[in-house]
Amino acid sequence: EAALKFSRQPFDLLISCHSTENLPLEFISATAIAKWRVGNYDEKKTACYDMMINTSSNKSTSYLIEQIVSFLNKINTSKFHRTKITNL
Repeated sequence: EAALKFSRQPFDLLISCHSTENLPLEFISATAIAKWRVGNYDEKKTACYDMMINTSSNKSTSYLIEQIVSFLNKINTSKFHRTKITNL
């Protein structure tokens, strides 16, 4: 019930922070009402995310989060809405 409630909430950005396969979280990520989804790269799950981060060199969740923050800060270039992401 909590997962359904969560997946029905609208998000501008949904960040999926699991670095290994986690089918329940992947289902929530894929079905959530989100304008943009970010997650770990898996060639079989490219339809679930708008941006995927390849962390094949380091499978830790903390590394995935570090990479996501880095990439989001690089693409966040709007003069009027720039907010540096520091922690998730």
